[in-house]
Amino acid sequence: MKKQFCLFIFLIIGMIGFARSSEEDIPNPKNEFKISITRFFVSTFSLEYERMFNNSTGLVLQADGILTSELESEIIGFQSGLQYRIYSINEPVDLFDGSVEKLYMGPYVSYRMVEIKPNETMQESSVIHSTNTGIMLGMKVVIQDKLTFDFNLGGGVQYSNGTYKRDDYLSYDLYFPDYSGIKPRAGIAVGLKF
Repeated sequence: MKKQFCLFIFLIIGMIGFARSSEEDIPNPKNEFKISITRFFVSTFSLEYERMFNNSTGLVLQADGILTSELESEIIGFQSGLQYRIYSINEPVDLFDGSVEKLYMGPYVSYRMVEIKPNETMQESSVIHSTNTGIMLGMKVVIQDKLTFDFNLGGGVQYSNGTYKRDDYLSYDLYFPDYSGIKPRAGIAVGLKF
């Protein structure tokens, strides 16, 4: 039921976005590759690809590689995500000299799989699968039609299955791999349009 609801929401938003578009609305360039700066702080390498359908809608595909250590355990995994963006203004605002700013919002969905390797306190490895869905708001700053800075903030619901067997449950929070509940999300990415 959850999957069908998320698919229905994406479909409705997509129809609204395409209804607002026209052929003279197509941006040039339409493609953009981005690297997330904030994900480096949580030992994750994140690449994003955005395809603009027109000046008011776009689709972002995300792929992350995860390699970190937590509570003396090694954590290896990946995350993939999809975000549909609706840009709220068709006429960009010029806030900074020589740049164009566009505000956006849209739903996202992501899937993450991590494996936690055993250490002296864990006897066996754990595999955790997580799904996450929610809403993102953001601002994209485009400089000279090539360089972009993408600032976003949002949140949603995360559901994880699998158990991370550990003795220290006092410090259980939303950054643990097996967390389920409300999860905020924020990021800064730098990209190139082509």
